[in-house]
Parts: sequence; structure tokens; C-alpha cells
Amino acid sequence: NSSILCGGEDFARVYTTGAPSHWGRLGLLAGSSNSSLKHTVVEYASASAAIAAATTSFTFSNNVVRHNLQSGLVISPASVGPAVALLDSEFSDNGVHGATID
Repeated sequence: NSSILCGGEDFARVYTTGAPSHWGRLGLLAGSSNSSLKHTVVEYASASAAIAAATTSFTFSNNVVRHNLQSGLVISPASVGPAVALLDSEFSDNGVHGATID
């Protein structure tokens, strides 16, 4: 079980200074379950995805993902299923895609 919970009702910023490619990425790794990313701003990543999700179940809600060099969120095919929730999030100004299933 892994979680990144930031800010509760308010948005918290994770890696907020710089320009696209300022840092690598956040990873939700295979083998983890019940992961979540909520109420977070993620920006300026350099990897192929600012957030790479390979976990079997996760909740992604009320996030802003923007200004990343490539894609904002990439979900691996193993993650797709009834245990994946993408809710009320905004994707903008990402170099390739906002969110995609790879």
C-alpha cells in the first residue's frame, strides 16, 4: 500500500520551481495497491510521464498536472480495471498527452 496525499482540501505543490525537465517523475509501482494521489499540483517533470502508474489499484483525484516535458499521466495496461479511479483532475500544457493508457 503506497500513498501520496498532499494538502487535504487545498492544493499542495510537489516540485514546483523551474521549467519542464526540472526533475524526473513520480511512480506508482507494480505490486502496490490502494495507492492514491489527491489534491496535488505536479509540474515540470522530464520523464516520459510526470506520473507513471503501474499499480493494480489507485485513485487519482482533484489534481492539476501541467507544464511537463512529455505526458502528464501514463497508466500501464495492468492498472486498467474497476479499481482505477480518475476523478476531477486537470491536465494542461503537457508536451505529449495529458493522460494516456500505454
